[in-house]
Amino acid sequence: MLNTGGFDAFNTSRFDAGPFRNTVTYGGDFVDDTVRVANGADPGAVLTPGGTRAAYGGFVEWRADYSTWFQMINGVRFDGYNLNGDGSAQSGTHVSPKTTIGITPVPGLTPYFTYAESPGITFKGSLTVRYGVKGDS
Repeated sequence: MLNTGGFDAFNTSRFDAGPFRNTVTYGGDFVDDTVRVANGADPGAVLTPGGTRAAYGGFVEWRADYSTWFQMINGVRFDGYNLNGDGSAQSGTHVSPKTTIGITPVPGLTPYFTYAESPGITFKGSLTVRYGVKGDS
């Protein structure tokens, strides 16, 4: 049995400051899962064992446009998680920065240059395999 609850919310604000057109987007999300395994012999229990998971995060991104030829986008995201099952617990956090620059030398051509980081672990099965949090079969 799986019970899941959560939310995802964001807002975008736009304003001019000097020669720049600015866009700021910020938000957050949260999800909470509870898995109960009725039969520990079920092959699915290996990939999705019983227990609880809470995953949460927040972000802010700022985009500045100058004239028609320059864009700069900077952002940061914070992610965290908590896992509990079969007497084991694991938690962690990660901060992921991102920056992008776009230059339009001629109309219709805009190469973008980006640097970004990501935690790469996004679901309970992967966290379970990596950190050894076992189910409550």
